[in-house]
Amino acid sequence: MAPVTPDVLCRFAIQRYLTGRWLLVAACVFLLVPGVGGCEPKEPALQSDETQPARTVSSSNVPSASGRGVEAAPRIVAFGNSLTAGLGVSPDQSYPAQLQRRLLEAGYHHEVINAGVSGDTTTGGLRRLDWILKSRPSMVILELGANDGLRGQPLSLMASN
Repeated sequence: MAPVTPDVLCRFAIQRYLTGRWLLVAACVFLLVPGVGGCEPKEPALQSDETQPARTVSSSNVPSASGRGVEAAPRIVAFGNSLTAGLGVSPDQSYPAQLQRRLLEAGYHHEVINAGVSGDTTTGGLRRLDWILKSRPSMVILELGANDGLRGQPLSLMASN
């Protein structure tokens, strides 16, 4: 049996923590997609093989709240850390981009915005909240907390954020 070192313990703890976070994210996505699937599409599904990846926002590119009339597509903001941003995968493989494709394939013309920031914590997310709300989202998928855990932040801080 290999010796248990702090490195092994740390990797195990991180793996257990992230597994729980991934389950939460997966649960949110799986609840979202079937929930959207129960609605009648307004237009038929696109016949093209091309799909549109999720739009990535930056601090200089806040989605405009103006011009969102009755006919505007519902806006879904994926708000989180590197798990949302898609660290380590191409932009079209991030879960917001995949959600955008699945919605379009099903005939739902929703706008999915990837507002993931690698390394973000619940404190950082709280600071960005007003900025995100300026986009007047129809729905927000929240995925934060993994970096708080990795940095040893107290659960009470995460809960208050």
